[in-house]
Amino acid sequence: MDRRVFVIVATAAVVLRLVLIAIPFAYVPDVYYYDTQAVQTLLSGSNPYGHHYVVPAGLATPGAENAFAYLPGVVEFLVPFGTAGDVRLGLVACDILVALSLYSMKGRWASSMATAYLLLPTDVLFSSWYPNDTLVGMAFLGLALTVRPRGRYGVSAALMGLALASSQLVWFFYPFIFLADLRAQRFREAVAGPLVALAASAPFIIWNSSTFIGNTVYFEFGRPVQGLLTVEPFGVNVNPTLSGLALTLTGGSVPIILKVGIIAVAMSFLLWKASSPQKVLLNGSLLLVIAVLVLPNNFSWWYLELPLMTLMAWVISSKGPGGSPAINP
Repeated sequence: MDRRVFVIVATAAVVLRLVLIAIPFAYVPDVYYYDTQAVQTLLSGSNPYGHHYVVPAGLATPGAENAFAYLPGVVEFLVPFGTAGDVRLGLVACDILVALSLYSMKGRWASSMATAYLLLPTDVLFSSWYPNDTLVGMAFLGLALTVRPRGRYGVSAALMGLALASSQLVWFFYPFIFLADLRAQRFREAVAGPLVALAASAPFIIWNSSTFIGNTVYFEFGRPVQGLLTVEPFGVNVNPTLSGLALTLTGGSVPIILKVGIIAVAMSFLLWKASSPQKVLLNGSLLLVIAVLVLPNNFSWWYLELPLMTLMAWVISSKGPGGSPAINP
């Protein structure tokens, strides 16, 4: 695709998202209120982890009044956009960064994947009406994957660290990058990502470590499980997770140790099979899908947006120029 055409498509995609954000009667779930208040709380000098959040009654999640479940990279990234008027502007920026990353990858499908990402209705909605905070981690991860084949492994590791500081889901993808770096004897780059993530998160960990861990780790596992299908005020909620299926079929729960065991087995097998650049992307994407279906008590469709991006990167990498890999971890 000609670069000018891509710029036109990207501009149209941004305008569409901004129009949806501007519609005053649109349904917006609780994520918007948490993000907005987290930015305001941080700017006031208070800790967003453990803050009391006020959400409209019809959108509130019981027991979540004092929990900000997202990693620090999210609120740190959204600060300038929150001060500009709407935190969702930051998610629109992330969408553009993801699409630009896909477009910049060397492969015959790069333009098609980037365009599809920008215009896919779910992707449009997940940065406007249904804010998906995973987009912050996706943007940094996409940039990290883009610069790796250009030999800029240090920059890639720093960007990977920012991705790890922004999304719990990225941690399930990172072992594939970590193993690739170890195999290539890039030991400094292998550990740089987690160190950058720790640096970005350190102020909040020091601020109140128990509250931080409770919000970002334990909260998800403590949420009440919903069945496979649940009627809610705004429609029918679908929960195809292992917990949702177990509750519907047996009326019982799934022990966390069993969930962790399933992920450990899946990760071990997929890492063992990740012997090529394409397999790194494909197997990492498969583990992400398994993780979002096994670990959470409840399911949100935007959990699949990150594996969609990495699968798009895999499609691009499978047919680079001359049949060579487009991404070389």
